[in-house]
Amino acid sequence: MVEPYYSCEWLESGLTFAPDGLYACCVLHHGDRGWPKICDFKGGPLPVEKIKEAREKIVQMNQSQQFENCRLCTFLKKKSWGKSDYLVDVINLSHSTHCNLKCSYCYLQLSKTGKHWWDTAEILRSGETPYQLVPTFRAMIADGLLAPEAVINWGGGEPLLLKEFDALFGLTVDYGNYSTVATNGTIFSETLAQGLRIGRADIVCSVDAGRAEAYLKIKERDYLERVWSNLAAYAEYGLVTAKYIFIPQNSSKKELLAFFNRANAAGVKNIVCDVDAFSSEYGKNLVSLISLARNEAEKLGLNLSVGGCGVASFPENELGRKSKGGFLSSFQIKRKLAFLKESFKLRLSGELELQGGKTNPEWQSGIKDETAFWEAWIKGKGLEWSDDFLFRAASGTELQSYITELLPEKDIGSDVQILDVGSGPLTRIGKCWDGRQITICPIDIEAVFFDQILQEYDIVPPVKTVAGEVEHLSELFAVDFFDLVFAENLLHCSCKPLTALRQMIRVLRPGGRILLTQPLNEGRKRNYRGLYQWNIFSQDGDMMIADENSVVNISSLFCNHVKIACQTENEWINVILQKKPVLI
Repeated sequence: MVEPYYSCEWLESGLTFAPDGLYACCVLHHGDRGWPKICDFKGGPLPVEKIKEAREKIVQMNQSQQFENCRLCTFLKKKSWGKSDYLVDVINLSHSTHCNLKCSYCYLQLSKTGKHWWDTAEILRSGETPYQLVPTFRAMIADGLLAPEAVINWGGGEPLLLKEFDALFGLTVDYGNYSTVATNGTIFSETLAQGLRIGRADIVCSVDAGRAEAYLKIKERDYLERVWSNLAAYAEYGLVTAKYIFIPQNSSKKELLAFFNRANAAGVKNIVCDVDAFSSEYGKNLVSLISLARNEAEKLGLNLSVGGCGVASFPENELGRKSKGGFLSSFQIKRKLAFLKESFKLRLSGELELQGGKTNPEWQSGIKDETAFWEAWIKGKGLEWSDDFLFRAASGTELQSYITELLPEKDIGSDVQILDVGSGPLTRIGKCWDGRQITICPIDIEAVFFDQILQEYDIVPPVKTVAGEVEHLSELFAVDFFDLVFAENLLHCSCKPLTALRQMIRVLRPGGRILLTQPLNEGRKRNYRGLYQWNIFSQDGDMMIADENSVVNISSLFCNHVKIACQTENEWINVILQKKPVLI
């Protein structure tokens, strides 16, 4: 096990593109700290060795708190950091400074001191015509530097004004990356909307106002109606978060309530309240307003998170904690707040997962236990589950009724496509259904091992298991293809459960269903050992996934893509997710 040391997700495998070069992160704190520079850069191939050397130097200096940029940063943690297989797992794009608004709190509008790139007029002007990144990303992908599940945070000016937005966004989506696009909402992009629809992106829009008068004072443009209209359209496609940054021009009860009413009317269910990242002046009125925001979100059934850039910039002020007050107990138990609170925190850290993953030593150790079990199961022909073994090994078994009930109506002779994820050596799905042509595709990360053991014991599977990872299904199968995705005893063992769910939804056809059958709270029962890193459970009818420290409301997270129904029985949970129709 790696000895604990001070670092963060960005220093381990993050990269930020700014107008004048590459930076280790995009985290601003204490007014002028953060943003450690790596080197100058104006496009082209990445200087891999410079990036590695700079990261290593920064990490070394942080062990003795000698690096001022990172000192007292809320993201700097001492723990055992697992090494990524890729140079880059999280990206921030701030290389463009072109914007059609003039938000009063934005770094583009601040007085220029020349101390940092964001307050240097010459550098900001260079960002008006940003360098191209499509060739850079193509090279990163070709050279195996960019993780397929990397998270890309689009910022800087207005990302949708980038000439190469469609090309770059499409390239990363096709590769498997997930994007969080910080847009001002003045532009509607069909390309971005489709990214939302397939679950490859979400939007964060800092509206900051509910009424035109306040919006005009903050932004210097009368675009409020256009923004709410665009956000309402985006919300029909996927996850949209409206942000409210408290500044003097909008710090009133009347303005805040107007904002919540507009968000609710637009169908925007996720709200973030934050403060100016460059200011540490927080009065009692602000604490009162954030407490009001919590209550208003509760009343309207909206998901609310306090924090982001501003609150994280001055963690010692404990603004989030102070604003909870007497509302804390009810705030904690409300299911609707769980998703956004965690997902926003994780998005900033660059994971967009809970914790763990393939770099988690515990998860890796569990693979050995899993292969040992299946070898014993094959050798013992099912052990105490002999009936299950015989059913799996037979070729003429009937498709189970609980599966046929979930399949769409199919005429005799029609084709049925079923994906069995984490199938083990022999799929447990029946092979025949009343004259219909059934195609079953079992997939498992250990398929190669299964082939060897089955051959050793002269067992010929009726359907061969395909090698593959649930987190990369769309690299193996077409999008919108399967009628049913079957996943039994899988999700609590996956290395990235949120990514796994996104991928299952991606390859499922609109109207199709996913059947998840999982033991309840298996991670807790097994003390988070081996593969068992996650708890799957239901709360107030919603599907939840949690580890030791975090919880994600899956029903909220995927509400724009699937309908979810949960049923628990005898320490098991059955979840049916039906993919919503494609929006035209």
